[in-house]
Order: sequence, then structure tokens, then C-alpha cells
Amino acid sequence: MNEHSSKKNPYFSLGNQLKNIREKSKQTIDQVSGAIEVDSDLLVKFESGLKLPDEDILSLLISHFNLQSDEAKKIWRLAGYDSFVDNFSFEPPISSMQTPTIVIVPFDNKVIYSDLVQLSTNNYGLVLNFMQASAQKNNQPQFVSRIGISREHATDIVKMLSQALKTNLLEPDKKSENQTDNKQN
Repeated sequence: MNEHSSKKNPYFSLGNQLKNIREKSKQTIDQVSGAIEVDSDLLVKFESGLKLPDEDILSLLISHFNLQSDEAKKIWRLAGYDSFVDNFSFEPPISSMQTPTIVIVPFDNKVIYSDLVQLSTNNYGLVLNFMQASAQKNNQPQFVSRIGISREHATDIVKMLSQALKTNLLEPDKKSENQTDNKQN
């Protein structure tokens, strides 16, 4: 590769390696995009060496392709994350012989309200990005929640929402009517 090409594609070696790994696993850009929830256009830029994936996305790719330690370290070095390689270990997936670790995370059941939503879809499902308008100077919306669901689940949710809205719109809230009747008796 000449000097001009390396300026156009500064991450060519990494991109080429990622593309080879994807093709070896017989997956399309769209399949990988759906699996790791990253825009397919962004993956194309990674594979063509135009853009460097950040550590989180690179870690998702390594995990998705189930890369073993040596190959994973090679990818990290090609990305220029050398300082992380020695302190970072890539463990193979848990085999059926090992006992999985259970982590208990406290659940916060507060209702978080959203007034904005972004939707992105691919052949496997969709991702909903719920956001709240910001009162800050830059007026950039703040993410509240990000939820990924399959096409089938999305279809079920649409049916449930439609039914709930029809029920609520056609029949007034009987609970509040019953409470008023009970107070009068």
C-alpha cells in the first residue's frame, strides 16, 4: 500500500483483518450490524480502514466473532490499543463444564419518562433510543434508555399498545368512576 492510500485509509490493516474475520465466519455486514447493534455503514467504514472503532465496539466485534486470545490481541494492536493488550485478558466463552457466575444487580423500578424517540431497524429487529429534551445550553437530548427487540417482539408490542390505547380511548377509566361511586355511597 502506498503513502497516498494509507492517508485515505489510515486503518487499512485493521479493517482488512476485520473483513477477513467476518467473511471467514460467512456473515454479512447486516448480520454483524444487527448482532452488535452498530450501524452497517459504520461497519463498512471500519472494514475499509476509513474509521477506527472505539474500544467498546472493537470489544463487541471480538466477542461476536468469538476470537481467541492471540487473535484478539492482534486486533487490539492493529487498532493501536497496545497499552491495553498486556493488561487485558480475553477469556474464551464458558464451556458447558464450567459453572456460570450469577451477578445480582439491584433493580430500580422508577418510571423514567421520555419525550423523544429514535428508531433504527435492520433485518433482525429494531433499536429504540428513548430520550429526554435537555434544558442545557446545547439543547442536545439526553438518552434515557436504549432497547433492542426482535421483529416478532416489536409486532407483539404494537398490538398490545394498539389494544391498550383503544381500550383507554373507548372506555373511560372505570377505576376512577368506581372510586367516585364508592365515595358517594
